[in-house]
Amino acid sequence: MMTEDFTKLPIGSVVSQSRTIVRCSVCRRRGALDVRLRRCVHLEGSEISADGMIVEPIDSCAPVVLGELGAFGSLRPSFG
Repeated sequence: MMTEDFTKLPIGSVVSQSRTIVRCSVCRRRGALDVRLRRCVHLEGSEISADGMIVEPIDSCAPVVLGELGAFGSLRPSFG
């Protein structure tokens, strides 16, 4: 299994799946904001299997309060 640690990346960086590195509103560590899942992913694991690549959050916080993300607060998606 390969892992990606988003806590070491600078805030504002853009990583896989167009996610932005932000300061988590729950634990204040850096992480990749997954707007679709409303999670801040700090550590992610990926593994290649016969069915393709599986990517899963290993360490993440939810729910993320989008209004507390400073400059990224304007990225309020519709979750309806």
